[in-house]
Amino acid sequence: MAFFIIVLVFAASLFFQQFNWLALGGVNPNLMLIFFQLAAVTRFFSWPFKIRLALVFAAVAILINDFWLWPILALLAVFAASLILRNFLTGNIFADFAILLIFGDAVFYLLINFNQWTFLPLADIILELAYSLLLGLWLLLIFNGKKKD
Repeated sequence: MAFFIIVLVFAASLFFQQFNWLALGGVNPNLMLIFFQLAAVTRFFSWPFKIRLALVFAAVAILINDFWLWPILALLAVFAASLILRNFLTGNIFADFAILLIFGDAVFYLLINFNQWTFLPLADIILELAYSLLLGLWLLLIFNGKKKD
């Protein structure tokens, strides 16, 4: 049951992301990246859940549309790298989350725009990263109090 609730929260965040409901001054946080980095760094999500989450996300990506396939595969690659890298970081959950979010944001944009990197507005990426960090750290405070595994 908890898995379906998390999937519903995930679907709601996709909806918020698509229609810019959390945008401030034209800057929209990368909710999917925040969601997956929270899953990577917190103990709230167990390992079987993390694997199911990635598989469901990949299946939904394939079913939805070809346009979203490459960004979703890039996001899953960042998620997999974050799961591996989190074991080699500081051990402080907040510092680790911030490091993984900065790393994830940079790698995500490199992967989805590897042939158009010069055309990306760097100021917008930095503002999005700052907004995502603030929102993600706030959500981390909520999830950090609950330990599952």
